[in-house]
Amino acid sequence: MIKEIEIFEQTRANIDSRIKQLTTEVGQRKDQHEKAVSKYKDMMLEDSAGIKSYTTAELNKAKMRADELASEIGVAEERLQMVEAGKNEKLKTLIVDVQKGWEREIAKLNDKVTAVFEAAREHRAKLTLEIQKGHELYLQAKELLRELNQAEHIVGMNYDKRTNRLGVPEKPLVKELRDISYYSITDKCVIPHEDELIKAYQKGEVAAWIDHYAKTGEVVTNEALRKHDEKPIAKAIGGVKGVLEQVKRVIPKFGQEDIKSITIQSPDNRKAFERWKSENPDAHVVEVDGETSTQDALKIRYVPVKR
Repeated sequence: MIKEIEIFEQTRANIDSRIKQLTTEVGQRKDQHEKAVSKYKDMMLEDSAGIKSYTTAELNKAKMRADELASEIGVAEERLQMVEAGKNEKLKTLIVDVQKGWEREIAKLNDKVTAVFEAAREHRAKLTLEIQKGHELYLQAKELLRELNQAEHIVGMNYDKRTNRLGVPEKPLVKELRDISYYSITDKCVIPHEDELIKAYQKGEVAAWIDHYAKTGEVVTNEALRKHDEKPIAKAIGGVKGVLEQVKRVIPKFGQEDIKSITIQSPDNRKAFERWKSENPDAHVVEVDGETSTQDALKIRYVPVKR
């Protein structure tokens, strides 16, 4: 913690303690005053009704005590008001030091974060150089295709009949086809997604395959991890039909015929389900009788259930 913050918080705590003390004192004085006034009134009533006789001095003493307490209440309330009013002013005098302390500490952190990002840029350079190693292989593949096309030309093959496949990737996998016309950066790509880097920095979270690599040094895909974790237990809940009926009750607008595939997931593999959700943030998830069903693009992708 910033040391100036500690001073700030201690000062605030001291003032709050003083305010609490004075508030208690005012409350006690008011209680005493109420009793003193009640006592004075009772004495006057008893004296006037002849129930009990008091001297003027005794009555005056009781009245003076009530008046004295009223005066003390006024003084105590003024003290309380002054402390409360001065609290913010006192803390304002310290906020400049707090801000300076923050600037000092954040500068240290910023240097460390900058170093982390510079190290990451170094890995970017290494990545590009690693990809560059494939350049000569790429040229060899192009030369092999040229030789093949030349031979095809010699035997009179039409241009549209000649081989046009390079046989090796035309470029590194930077985006993967996810749909008919939709490309995105996935776990199989050689570059990270922007959101992947931001999430790692801001939330400290990484994709499942990266977490697996950090723990084992093994490079796999999210799909491979899912297949490893999945343990179908359809029989334990009455078969797939029962699950489909359960899903239909939860999502009535989607009939059984709309469900393209379903995986029954053991509750032992809750981690796998959480991993799937993190990899499919756009999926719609609903809770059903303590069990979780996921409906995504007319496809029940994952249904963990209780045993």
